[in-house]
Amino acid sequence: GKDVVDDATEALLPLTARLELMGKPLKPGDVSVVQSHLGYHVIKIDDIMRDLSLVTKKRKNAIDKGITLEEACAGKTYAMVTMGCQMNAADSERLEGGLLDLGMTEASEPKDADVIILNTCSIREHAEAKVYSYVGPQAKRKRDGEDVTIVVAGCVAQQEGARLLRRAPEVDVVMGPQYA
Repeated sequence: GKDVVDDATEALLPLTARLELMGKPLKPGDVSVVQSHLGYHVIKIDDIMRDLSLVTKKRKNAIDKGITLEEACAGKTYAMVTMGCQMNAADSERLEGGLLDLGMTEASEPKDADVIILNTCSIREHAEAKVYSYVGPQAKRKRDGEDVTIVVAGCVAQQEGARLLRRAPEVDVVMGPQYA
């Protein structure tokens, strides 16, 4: 693939160092040292992604239609799934209030909701596995062409971040508690 060079990335880790790292057989958790004209760079590998190819269907875009967020949300349903701690319960109530203010209504069943919000807690045992397990069927709905929006919020979302989007590219929004 074509290497993309931007000033910010180049200032931190020059292309020569990035190419050297890409040539090494590294896996998540490994630490490597590379040298560039800037000096030595100690790099800890957090995640590896090479040659990602996603095929998705174009979704309806409210901006393209020239309508407001409230108009786009009117008549839509949501499901709030809260996993974990008391703080998550409070955050879920706050998020739910915002959805109601936008004119959305709670779906009778999460599987029928237009918007799924999964508010996660990393304290619970096997928290990450539970999140991926719950996201799976919702992602399948999206792959099957349903117009569903998937939001993962909370501590697991914050910890997993970009890994979550790589592992479940159907997820639309990942937000940790510092953004809520």
